[in-house]
Amino acid sequence: ALRAYIEDALRRTSGVRYTLHATYRGADSIVLVYVCGLPDGAQKSGADLMRIGADRKIVEWRCHY
Repeated sequence: ALRAYIEDALRRTSGVRYTLHATYRGADSIVLVYVCGLPDGAQKSGADLMRIGADRKIVEWRCHY
């Protein structure tokens, strides 16, 4: 469900395109690896780290470009 939510959210960005390449899951974290396409044609690689609490909700979300 989280993957579908993230993919849908990334599709809604204006002028910026994200392509999700991989999703990794640990005991209390999720990592998304993607490429960000900017309006000028440049591309940047990125990864987001989400830490999940005991109630299975995201308690921390960090972006790395």
